[in-house]
Amino acid sequence: MVFVNSMSDLFHEDVPDDYVVAVAKVMQHADWHTFQVLTKRSERLRDLLSTKLKFAAALPHVWWGVSVEDKRFGLPRIQHLRAAPGCVRFLSVEPLLEDIAKLDLQGINWVIVGG
Repeated sequence: MVFVNSMSDLFHEDVPDDYVVAVAKVMQHADWHTFQVLTKRSERLRDLLSTKLKFAAALPHVWWGVSVEDKRFGLPRIQHLRAAPGCVRFLSVEPLLEDIAKLDLQGINWVIVGG
């Protein structure tokens, strides 16, 4: 299992689309690994998975995820992720900064929770 950009964000606005596509092509070809791609830039993730990353969206060995830390910023990311094509979608609910109430996990395959 490979945590892609564990100390950064592949979908940061300063990362060019061509670079993101190049990373996804490596993941596509290395299908003996499971890749976890986590972002706080859920809108860009949704948009790219629907366009330039469409080829990678349905790869079962590439998991697409968003961080969910609170209601204001984290909860909207779940909707963006759910709207994105993807075979495996996950949430990283950490650090959990407040009560985010009961989550609708429809369309979500895996959840990580931490304090």
